[in-house]
Amino acid sequence: IDQLARQLQLEVEWDAALEQTPALGREASVSCDVRDADLDELLAAVLTPTGLTFEREGKTVSIRRGE
Repeated sequence: IDQLARQLQLEVEWDAALEQTPALGREASVSCDVRDADLDELLAAVLTPTGLTFEREGKTVSIRRGE
């Protein structure tokens, strides 16, 4: 996500609980093939398989554990 955020000039806010569990946060490894997707679809494709969810307001993306 951090790599994607840099490329798309997004600001990412990680839930504090994810900072305590690196495998579920910044250090999670994800691979996906996305074509012709808008930003929300791209973020969902990357985050959903890891059990994470997000809210986006403009260029700010807040990431937390899925429900």
